[in-house]
Amino acid sequence: YMPQKFGLYEDLTVMENLNLYADLRSVTGEARKQTFARLLEFTSLGPFTGRLAGKLSGGMKQKLGLACTLVGEPKVLLLDEPGVGVDPISRRELWQMVHELAGEGMLILWSTSYLDEAEQCRDVLLMNEGELLYQGEPKALTQTMAGRSFLMTSPHEGNRKLLQRALKLPQVSDGMIQGKSVRLILKKEATPDDIRHADGMPEININETTPRFEDAFIDLLGGAGTSESPLGAILHTVEGTPGETVIEAKELTKKFGDFAATDHVNFAVKRGEIFGLLGPNGAGKSTTFKMMCGLLVPTSGQALVLGMDLKESS
Repeated sequence: YMPQKFGLYEDLTVMENLNLYADLRSVTGEARKQTFARLLEFTSLGPFTGRLAGKLSGGMKQKLGLACTLVGEPKVLLLDEPGVGVDPISRRELWQMVHELAGEGMLILWSTSYLDEAEQCRDVLLMNEGELLYQGEPKALTQTMAGRSFLMTSPHEGNRKLLQRALKLPQVSDGMIQGKSVRLILKKEATPDDIRHADGMPEININETTPRFEDAFIDLLGGAGTSESPLGAILHTVEGTPGETVIEAKELTKKFGDFAATDHVNFAVKRGEIFGLLGPNGAGKSTTFKMMCGLLVPTSGQALVLGMDLKESS
């Protein structure tokens, strides 16, 4: 069993944690040596045996937790949300290791709230409020949504207002903003023409899109509801020129000694955009955010909000 929260001793090194688990499982002598060699190669932790567990990245901590769990060569492996707080690269590596273990005949139960992770399982148990909603292959459930998932845009109305209108229609089970479109899940028997010709709807373009596992899960729940969110009800439209740049990074650099946490980063965020910073642990995302909020002074470059350089603001 591998708990969700890191359960190893952070003041022990990688090797000391492995030795502790080997002692607890009575793995000794040559068997211990061979087990450690296999696990360190399997998890790519070989170069870090002398590092304190508390100094490992989130992904490396999960790998160490998995290695310690595997010391006793279990036949059944229970993983409690191992992908939480782990960057995409480390999460992919975890899945590669798990698929390899499954290929060797190990039974693995992986609990998760991430539907993209659930899609990687051979079989899933979908639960909500203690009730089992579905048991079977993810693909089989996704296929039940064929012809019910659509992307919609309007040349005359913004996505937020368009979504609010669509969610009030009886033919719509769920909707969300996806990039530059509104993603809709229609109820059974509903058609795109029902949406086009519905009262109160502006001119729209609506096209069928490939259904996702998430669509099927939300549909199982009976849809996500059609009421306006409390936050959306109190938010007001911000005045300004559409397409205006409001946040900008120019050659933004932050060094800690000889280490460059960010190195000449450039980007611009326009009014109305949702701008994502994506990268593995240590990529510089948090450092960039802190500089853009004025919490960290750049070594060089500019962090601009509405044209104001945060380094020069009081």
